Amino acid sequence: MNDELNNKLDLILKSLNENTSKLNNIEQGLLSINTDLIEQNIKFSNTLLGTVPIPAEIVSTVEKELYYSETNGRIIAHGPGTFDNKDKLKSNGQWDQFKKSWNMNITRAELLTMFPNIINKQL
Repeated sequence: MNDELNNKLDLILKSLNENTSKLNNIEQGLLSINTDLIEQNIKFSNTLLGTVPIPAEIVSTVEKELYYSETNGRIIAHGPGTFDNKDKLKSNGQWDQFKKSWNMNITRAELLTMFPNIINKQL
């Protein structure tokens, strides 16, 4: 009785695995067709309408803000502007993985001289 049950369960599992494999193949085929259609539509749109240039005023006006705070006499720089200023920050401090910020080895006056647009904001 036990062997019969095991055999039936094995057949069910085998059938499920085969059906899962078939569904994965169908899904991959549909994704491939969809990707090809998107690429073709982009090419057709570029041929028909041309590529759309990004206006210079949009590119030049996007400025990421850089923040700082003071904790226990240490300057901490943080915010979306840290990546763009990574070289300057790296030469004057260390990256803090947990706080996603830079611990700086400089005074506030030196920081404001180096980054005149930096904003005081608590982390």
